Parts: sequence; C-alpha cells; structure tokens
Amino acid sequence: MPYVVLTVGLVLFVFLVRQLAIVRKVREAGTDTRDAIAVIQADGIDERSKETLIQSAAGRMGIAFIDILVRSAVALLAPSALFYLGTTVNLYSTDEALAAAGNPYALLFFAALTLAAWRIMR
Repeated sequence: MPYVVLTVGLVLFVFLVRQLAIVRKVREAGTDTRDAIAVIQADGIDERSKETLIQSAAGRMGIAFIDILVRSAVALLAPSALFYLGTTVNLYSTDEALAAAGNPYALLFFAALTLAAWRIMR
C-alpha cells in the first residue's frame, strides 16, 4: 500500500507544480534579475533612474520569491498530507513507507514516473 500512496503523491506533486506554474514563475524571476543587471550595466541611464529601476526590480523579485515559496509549499504539502493520512488511518506504518521510498527499484520507478507525468501533463 505505501507504493500506491507514494505513486499517487508523486503524480499529485507533479500535477500541482504544473497547475501552480512554479517553473514559469521561477523563469519570470530570473528574467527580472537579468533585467536588473542590464540596468546596472547600462551607460545611458543616470544614477538616480538606475536606483529607482533597481529598487523596483528588487521589490518585484522579493514578491516573486514569496510567491514561489508559497506555491512550492502547497505543492509539497499536498502529498505530505496524503502520506500522513495513510499512516493516521493505519494503511501502513511510517517504517513501511520509508522502506518503500528507499527501495532502489522504487526510486528508479518514481524517477521514470516523474518524467512521464511531467511530459503527459504538458
């Protein structure tokens, strides 16, 4: 039973990462960072304008960081809650679940499942 819950939890995690657009948000934050660096390196902008633009970019990056953090926490908490629920209703023990998660063949299976789920959920 722990293998089923781990599989469902993994698919749920990949689904949430996709639905919450975490990867897109990280890319946008990276673009904002590159834009801020470009402003710093620009020669045609006076120092006061640079400072204003940098402060604006820093604010956006701070908000983006918090946004990414919250979205990631939601994506991680859902499968964790599923796992906890399974141990609470005695579907399996924590030791059984940890043993299943540490099985090398299960790790290979979960890695392949992650890649497959990621591609399917495009």
